[in-house]
Amino acid sequence: MPTTLADEADAYRFLERLRWPGGVPADCPHCAARDGAWLLTPVDGVGRTTSTGARSARRIWRCRGCRRQFSVLNATFLQGTRTDLLTWLAVVTDRAAGTADAIIADRSGLTPATVRHLLARLAVAERAAGLAPPAARSVAGERCPGAVEAQPVAGRVSLTVADDVAERVRALLALPGGKARAVRHGTPARRRPLRQVGPSAEYGDGPD
Repeated sequence: MPTTLADEADAYRFLERLRWPGGVPADCPHCAARDGAWLLTPVDGVGRTTSTGARSARRIWRCRGCRRQFSVLNATFLQGTRTDLLTWLAVVTDRAAGTADAIIADRSGLTPATVRHLLARLAVAERAAGLAPPAARSVAGERCPGAVEAQPVAGRVSLTVADDVAERVRALLALPGGKARAVRHGTPARRRPLRQVGPSAEYGDGPD
């Protein structure tokens, strides 16, 4: 049955259900302890403020063994991403439906360069997970059967994820740590002006 995600917190809970049975971490991605973990509830019950001052809906867990924090993204090909999860899932959905890059960029509000970067990372992850590549993409300007339109909900974006796309995402999240790291570090970087120095605008070096 398709799953509708109303906001970023929904997207995190969705990935938790796909990666962990019952939506609860089976072990710690840092120390591999199976002592359990608990969810850190934001003070306001909604979200937390990052080191940059931005608001985040990221759901953070703490290991009962090593006491380190982590999210569902740790030790996956998405670790370190600065692109929100609703956008990632929309890109995965459109890629699986064979949608052209230009249409994906238009729907997601991303630049063509960013879309190419995300699609390149997805392609590497799919190969590592043994997933068959998607069908040939539609040309720019055509509507592609099976693609799901994102709809605005209370100033944010909602997304409906089909069952086959969910299983595709589950396989990508299940990539072993070594393969996941290879995916994160093996995707060609996007071209940027020479004056820009530092970590990628899409993938940072900080913890999740």
